[in-house]
Parts: sequence; structure tokens; C-alpha cells
Amino acid sequence: PPKSTSILVNVSGEIEEGSSVTLTCSSDANPPVHRYTWFKKTGAVTSERGTGESYTLTNIRSEDSGQYYCEAQNQHGALNDSAISSVLPVSGNDTYAALSLASAPSEYDTLNGSTVDMSCTYSYPSDNIVQKTVWFILDLNNEGEPEDLSENPQYRGRVQYLGNKNHDCRFRLTGLTESDSATYRFRFLTNTEGGKYTGQPGVTLTVTDLQVSVNPDTVTEGQWVTLTCRTTCTLTGSPVFIWYKNSKVISNEIQMQYSFILTSSDDTNLYSCAMKGSVRAEINSDTVREGQGVTLTCTGFCRYSKTFRWYKNGAHLRETGLYLQFRASSERAGSYSCDVWDGSKYVLSPAVTLKVLCFRVDAHSNPVRDKWNISLTCKIFYTHLTNRNTFTWYHNGQYLSYSNQELKFTTSSEAASRYSCAVRGYESLLSNEVTLREGCTKIQVKPEIVTEGESVTLTCIITCTHLGNSQAFTWYKNGEHVSSKNQYLQFRARRGDSDSYSCAVQDGHNHLLSTAVTLSVNYPPTDTSVSVSPSGEIEEGSSVTLTCSSDANPPVHRYTWFKKTGAVTSERGTGESHTITNISSEDSGQ
Repeated sequence: PPKSTSILVNVSGEIEEGSSVTLTCSSDANPPVHRYTWFKKTGAVTSERGTGESYTLTNIRSEDSGQYYCEAQNQHGALNDSAISSVLPVSGNDTYAALSLASAPSEYDTLNGSTVDMSCTYSYPSDNIVQKTVWFILDLNNEGEPEDLSENPQYRGRVQYLGNKNHDCRFRLTGLTESDSATYRFRFLTNTEGGKYTGQPGVTLTVTDLQVSVNPDTVTEGQWVTLTCRTTCTLTGSPVFIWYKNSKVISNEIQMQYSFILTSSDDTNLYSCAMKGSVRAEINSDTVREGQGVTLTCTGFCRYSKTFRWYKNGAHLRETGLYLQFRASSERAGSYSCDVWDGSKYVLSPAVTLKVLCFRVDAHSNPVRDKWNISLTCKIFYTHLTNRNTFTWYHNGQYLSYSNQELKFTTSSEAASRYSCAVRGYESLLSNEVTLREGCTKIQVKPEIVTEGESVTLTCIITCTHLGNSQAFTWYKNGEHVSSKNQYLQFRARRGDSDSYSCAVQDGHNHLLSTAVTLSVNYPPTDTSVSVSPSGEIEEGSSVTLTCSSDANPPVHRYTWFKKTGAVTSERGTGESHTITNISSEDSGQ
């Protein structure tokens, strides 16, 4: 038969007297609906106004004000639309004509402690942009904007807007109590002047408890007694009931009524009832990533008190509230259940399993000339998955590749690049995003001119803003890791320290890479030596070349040659080499 019947209102702006409006009825049915009938309700009077999928009102007058609804029919049955649309403005700046609220049904009957999802769609002029959506309860004492239920202390944490700012206005309310019985209305505001719309007549919610009634009221020994598990609301489906005698389950009794013969007029047994599945532990998501918020709600059809108990893997937890809330971690994964006191016993819920994906992107870098070799690892340290996983990598929020656990590449760009990963099949549970940034750090050398033996300090300076306060520094010398983990690299300069230096900074999820600087350590000439060519015995009349070499920074810029004969030393020339030609005995010496 037809279901999910709703009305769409074709209107451009506020409806004025003398204008026209078209109401269109839609319904889901198989076979399709073959007849739509339109009705108008004014006060207690309902009158048929026409047939067809659409109904048009022309030359509208004040007499046309009222509530309109349609009935959809096929050979399997008929269903009235689940929302009634008011076609004229009601008061002030609020317009009701442009809203088609289709809630299924327009009245909800449910039990204390349960959860209700209110199905709802809405439409509005195409030139409007929805800026705000609100579910509220009418407060006659409030002349301003109605209060959003999510901001009401009585409802905070129990309401969830499941819709969007397009056409979906679904709404969830958990942990119901009898005080939640009310008419709920949906309202949205657009970017146009006077663009405030409210659904009428709203959705009526009735919340009740289970109660046991006895028939007959007065009974004698040997007489049949019938106990009925009653509720003032109408339940959907075929609920299964559980009967208890002195807190012990009476086997094979699953009906709303339980009958037996009174064996003694002094019967003092305590009888109670519940509905199967009346207590449930509900979780907002059963698979989450580390750090994600988790909320478990102990809810159900029947709740007589506010005494709750929570369990993890069968072990009792200290929390006793309706909600169990925490940040997901590997230690939090497991099986959760709750129980609630119904007046005579604790009723335990079935368990729900929380799975936690604990993984992160670890970044390792290594400078090579003017580039950085990057290795990213999608590191899993707790998961319910197998070890044979395929990983999905993302670059700047866009799919990059399916690959192994490690992603390697070389970068030299100064633009920030963001990388994240996920286990294939769980792409909605992304890891933290690691941001690689070059140009955010620079190395300062003091003193600027370094001489061997002096103390030198290299400082890794961060030039970017909006970073955290927990930086971890890594230093590199000629591409090799240096042990220092501080912002400063300090040492007494030696000639072997002349090399290329780089630093990397881990700041939360930011990985900052510096450009390299070359440190030059100055030292005087050392290890000076002289070589003779040709080598061997020197004969009179021949020639010989002496070459001087020395290790120095900056390099030697002047060589001077001396000859020492006895106690007399005389300068003989300059240059790296000194040649003696036509050697005679007078050339002997040092």
C-alpha cells in the first residue's frame, strides 16, 4: 500500500490574496498510486476538495486558509499524507506556504527510554538559500526566535539533527521520558528578507511506560487470573513480552497477556513484565579512529528509574549515567552493555562491540643536496583488522594511490603538502594529516665566521606561525642524523666539522624541513710538507723542483722559500714550487 506520502508546495515567496498556489502529492507504492484525493480541514470540519496528483488554488482569499492534505490509494490500501500543509501565512514575518513537511507518521507513540527518528523532508523557493535549521517546541511565553532543542538543557546530548540544509530535516531523540511528550516543529531560515518558514502542524510525540493490569480486580482461589502488560501508546510490529515472577523469567510466555489459576488466596508473588529488547546499548558508530568521540546510550522501551550500570567485556564500570562518553583509544575497544533497574530487577542489554582503528602517519626525512627524501609510514598500533591490509594514501585531501604501508618520494617544493592514509575499506576513518612544509625553517650560525677551536652554535629557527608548542628537532650533517634533539646544535669547531647542515621539526602533525647551510671552519696551515722532483740522488749541473703543500682553510695564498746554511737563513723565492737549476756545491743546505 502507499507509504511515505508527502505534500510539495509550488510557490515563489509569500502567498498573497489573489495569487495562486499548487499542492502536489507524492507517495511510494507498488503498484503505483492510482488515485489521489484532496481534503481541506477547517476546525473540526473536513471537506473533500478534489482529486488528482496536484491541486491548484487560484485567486486565493482569506476563506481558503486552512489545512490541506491528500489521500493516496491503490488496490492494496490508502494512506493520508503524514503532514498537513498550511497554505497561507499565519502570523508576523513567518511564512508557512513554502514549506512541505513530510513526517512519517505525524504522530509517534513510543515507550519510556526508547529512541525515535522523525522522518521529515521540506521544500522552499529555488532562489532561497537555507542558512539555519531548528527543531523546537512551541513556547507561548517566548515572543522571539524559538529555542533550538540542541541548546535546551533538558534535551542537550539527546537530540541529533540527521538532515541537511537542502531538503532533508530528519531528527532523532534518544532516552525518551514521559516529559518529552509534546508537539515538535521544524523551522528554517533563509537568506531572503522574511524568509522564515515553520512546518505545520508539527509532529506529536507521546511517551508512556509499561504497566501490569489484573483481571478480574477481585479473584478467589481456583479462579483464572489474567495479567496484561499495558501501555497507552500504540506499538508497531509484533513486540515480544517477557513475564517475571519474583524477578525470575516465566518461560514460554511471550504474549501481552499472561493467564494462570490462582492456587492460593494468600498468593504474595510479585509479577512484572518487560518487552524483549526493552534495554539496548546504542552506539553512535561501532568503528571509529583513535581520538574520535564515542557516545553510548542506554535506552529502550521500558525504564522505571534512572539507575544505570555500564559494563565493558563483562566487567562493571564506574559510570552510572544514561550516556557513556569518551575519546576512542586502543584501550577503549571492546564489548559494551548496560542494565537498568525496572523496579524489581536489573534488565541487561545485549552487548555492542566498539572497534577502534588506532593508526597515524609517521614521517621520516633525509636531506640529499637541495632535496629531501621523504618516507611516510601508515603505522597501525591497534586494529581489529588483519595484517594483510591495503592502504589508501591521500595528498592534500585527494586520492593519491593504493599502496603498501610505506610511501616514499622526494620533494623540493616550498609549498605545504598534506598527507594522510586509511585502511582500504575504511576510507571514512582517515589517519591524522601530516603536513610537509619547506621554507618554514632556517638555520642561523653563530659566529658567522668560525675558527677552529671556537664554540659554534647552529639554531633551527621556525619562521611559520600558527604552530603548536611541542616541537621536536632533528639535525643532519651531510645527510646523516646527528644525535642532538634540541633547537640548538652546539660544539667546539674542528676542521672536520666543515660540512652541510639541515634541520627538521616535528610540530604536532606538521613536518617542517629547512634548507641546508654549509659550515666552513677556518684554521691555519698545518701538515706542511715538501716534495722533491726528481727523487733520488742529485748530481752537480742537474735541476730539481721543490713543491710545498699544506692543509689550511681558507687555502694557502702565499708560499715563501728559505735556505738555511749553518746559522744563516736566507729567503730564496715565493710560490708553491721552487726550482734550482745547474746545481753546484754552493746549493747544498736545508
